[in-house]
Amino acid sequence: MRTIDKSLTDLKVPRGLKSIDDLASGYKAYQVLITATEKGLFDWLDEHGESTAEEISMAMKINGMFIRSFLQSLVDMGVLSAEDDRYANTSLAADFLISSKPCYQGDWVMAVSGKASKWEKLEATLKLDKPGAEEFYVGQGQEYVNAMAERSLRGELQAVAKKIVAWEGFPKAKRVLDVSGGSGLYAIALCQVNPKLEAVVFDRPGIVPYTKEYLGRYSMDGRVVIRGGDILKDDIGSGYDIVILSHVLYKYRRDFPAVFSKVSKCMNAGGLLVANHWFCSPGCGKAPGGIMELDKSLNSLGHPLCHPYEFSDSLDKSGFDVLSVTSVTSAYKPSKLLMATKGLPGQKRASKKKNSCACCE
Repeated sequence: MRTIDKSLTDLKVPRGLKSIDDLASGYKAYQVLITATEKGLFDWLDEHGESTAEEISMAMKINGMFIRSFLQSLVDMGVLSAEDDRYANTSLAADFLISSKPCYQGDWVMAVSGKASKWEKLEATLKLDKPGAEEFYVGQGQEYVNAMAERSLRGELQAVAKKIVAWEGFPKAKRVLDVSGGSGLYAIALCQVNPKLEAVVFDRPGIVPYTKEYLGRYSMDGRVVIRGGDILKDDIGSGYDIVILSHVLYKYRRDFPAVFSKVSKCMNAGGLLVANHWFCSPGCGKAPGGIMELDKSLNSLGHPLCHPYEFSDSLDKSGFDVLSVTSVTSAYKPSKLLMATKGLPGQKRASKKKNSCACCE
């Protein structure tokens, strides 16, 4: 045991203690927020309107000794308002914390400490020499699919969908494949715009039941179908005009050639490949915002994609010509959206400069 040779009576407390307390307060505030969300407080207030602390205490089964400080914590966060001892949702809660709203983010917030969360067991995660791809998926279920769906709706899905819709071949497209599509929201969004479009969502078999729920929610049963499997091992179908790979290639970072070759074979000539991923920040780790960068790493199997030249070369060797590379808004700063077309038979392809890579531009 370490001994401290210091008079406690004369001990002077250094400045900055409030900063340490503020860090701990952030954790406490998060616990209050997810407890209110899990209990359905915001949904209940949306249904019942302004309510007293006593009414909320009875409905939520919260001990009366804690209810006022609990509600005041939510007022301090800006998600509840209080007037004359009556509490109500603020516009912030109405937009993002009521489960029936289109931009609901409750599952995404709760996933930070959920059973599939890397933050919940961060010490063990940081000790790993190399994150295991299979281990990453252990414990994922409905909560994970919901969280990923809500994350995409923070602007990323909208931006990607609009880029695809703006492609000149979109009006004539008939079939789309969304690899590792999870909730199927990308396929759903495109089918909403193009009434002639049909889609296949390809993901792990365990995800299929949760995808079906989203198809029902958006009335897409029949137009969007689900297939379970592994892109490297199983049949993904053929005759696709559009293929979407969004945040799926982290698991296959060593298999770009095989993945792109298989995707190319399943596509019609002239079809569109859409690849949306995070790449390493300039300087690999020197970018500001450590918490956000770490969160991004935990959500990309340990690290965003590196080796952009290899990524670009693999596309080229598989017969794709890059149309554009743009940045799109995502939960962890911009991701790179690469759009490429599969060359037509006999078509002379544009020459590509050695080691050129639009992914880093």
